[in-house]
Amino acid sequence: MEAKKVHHYVTMFFFAALLIFGFIIVDDYGMSWDETYSRDQNGVIAFNYVFNNDVSTYQKSDERYHGTAIELPLYGLEKAIEINDVRTIYLFRHYMTFLLFVFSSFMFYKLMRLIYDDWWIAFTGLVIYVFTPRIFADAFYNSKDVGFLSVFTIAMYSGYKFLQKQDLKTILLHGFVCGFLIATRISGVIMPVITIGVYFIQQFLKINSKSWTNLVIVSCIFLIVTYLITILFWPILWHSPIIEFANAWIQISHFHWNKDILYFGEFISENNIPWHYMPVWIGITTPIITLVLCIIGCFIVLYELIKTRANCNNLIRTNVIFVIYLFLPIASIIILKSVVYDGWRHLFFLHAPMVALICFTIYKFTLKLSLFKKNIFYVILTLLYLPCFISMAQLHPYENLYFNKLKFKSTGDARFNMDLDYWGLSYRKALEFLVKSDHHPEIHVKVDTYPGKLNAVLLPIVERKRIIFEDDIKNADYFIGNYRWMKNEYPYTNEIYCLSVDRAKVMVCYKLR
Repeated sequence: MEAKKVHHYVTMFFFAALLIFGFIIVDDYGMSWDETYSRDQNGVIAFNYVFNNDVSTYQKSDERYHGTAIELPLYGLEKAIEINDVRTIYLFRHYMTFLLFVFSSFMFYKLMRLIYDDWWIAFTGLVIYVFTPRIFADAFYNSKDVGFLSVFTIAMYSGYKFLQKQDLKTILLHGFVCGFLIATRISGVIMPVITIGVYFIQQFLKINSKSWTNLVIVSCIFLIVTYLITILFWPILWHSPIIEFANAWIQISHFHWNKDILYFGEFISENNIPWHYMPVWIGITTPIITLVLCIIGCFIVLYELIKTRANCNNLIRTNVIFVIYLFLPIASIIILKSVVYDGWRHLFFLHAPMVALICFTIYKFTLKLSLFKKNIFYVILTLLYLPCFISMAQLHPYENLYFNKLKFKSTGDARFNMDLDYWGLSYRKALEFLVKSDHHPEIHVKVDTYPGKLNAVLLPIVERKRIIFEDDIKNADYFIGNYRWMKNEYPYTNEIYCLSVDRAKVMVCYKLR
């Protein structure tokens, strides 16, 4: 059988297995903190604004400046197939979030095939893209950050096609994806800005009248399409596009969270987040081999760019763009002193250019190797990534608590030093324990943080009704906590359940009476 056919079948098998595997484990994950906000305050309210003319509710919503491009269609699908049970609703959302991530991984694979025309490089990049611990876990329940990563990856693909050939199809496609990206999260504006900047440079280097004419025509079509699609998928812009876009930019750039952040054992306020917060979180929660290969790729790109300057080839120019995708958002956050929290989830979209640069590193390493030596290289690379894959299996379904041992030898060492279960996913296990161990018709529970109540929706309806959440601990039979905003143990003694992940106690349940 020809190698191309083998590669095709292997790729098809990978995606089929990924979908089956994902659908099997989707119910292992709990409910994350933002899921009801994303659905109720974003998708539902935007839907009612569009289809029921509920203007005042939407314009007063706290989530109105968070893009609706994912949440609005997601709620529309929910309505179309008439899902009513709350457990089914959120499991459906988890399926859809994962499906979007899988589609983005397919587009990443296609992008790498276009750039390198080497199946091994593209497939290796695909595996790294999918099986990065924190990204993989969030791909099931985080429609905000991994949703944005997914659309950003698709935009990288359409952007590459656009810069290679400016026919009407590629212009319209990239304009559509860029508009959808901005309507997902306003920081997506980075994509069309960089696209137009690079396109201007390309046309400038050609230096002829036809190039300038093309520049004006292509740029106008692209920007108009981007503008119209952004407005189409973001209803808050309908009545006043420019003013509301400016309001969204101001709010998101200087978002006030009003909570403390645990960072190396100290609580810091949102106004005093150090410049290194984001780089450090990326550094300690990304597999070390990924960091090393990405950094090497960056240095090779910069070296090649300095050496060749304006005469650099298409491959170098493409990877220069990936370097810009990677570092510009980090620099922007540091310079603007934007509020970021919960690790580096707000910059999860950087995962795509990171893995793209890893593919470039692999290309450079294997360029002049014989077939035998290439095989040896890929075997070594697999062995280097093996500890990461083993950790994912051991941590499941809490891959979001992965640390790479660069600073903390285990998640247990990071406990009370860094935020761990900031999503509150572990509450699900504690609630499941209670409904199985306590057979009373009512179970009165006090939870430490909001996700404790939220995770009850994933219980079967009969068990869900037995849980009575109490605001006053005096009325509660049990206390459940996930140590959010804690630097020591809870002040209770009768512990009846705890969940430990990689030597870290992340969830505890006490019997109060």
